[in-house]
Amino acid sequence: MGVIFPLDDFNEENGATYYLKGSHKLPDLPDETSFFEKASRACCAAGDMILFNGRLAHAAGANSTSRARHSLTINICRSYMRQRFDFPRLVPRGLINNLGDDGRRLIGMNVRMPTTLEEFYLPEDQRLYKPNQG
Repeated sequence: MGVIFPLDDFNEENGATYYLKGSHKLPDLPDETSFFEKASRACCAAGDMILFNGRLAHAAGANSTSRARHSLTINICRSYMRQRFDFPRLVPRGLINNLGDDGRRLIGMNVRMPTTLEEFYLPEDQRLYKPNQG
């Protein structure tokens, strides 16, 4: 699931998000011309929340104003789905050691995939993927 929290109003002038209704059910993404011909705009007020299927074809519009259009975007998925970056391997060990349980879970410390057979065969209490994360 995708979530967008607009921090500024979204309108056509500042590049409100385009989205193509029903595109999450298509086997392939539409071509760019077809997408923009048929797409709707997510015009809304700052503080609203936009929820959408993560497979829905969407794109930012062009901002023709002199001000930035700010938002927070979040992707929500099942624990077995992988994040784009392996944060546990990117974040310095010293920083990880200072995180609490919630912080460690947030960066994916409990759902890491082994990269070697040695990691795969670790004893259960040392495994990189912890049970009951979903």
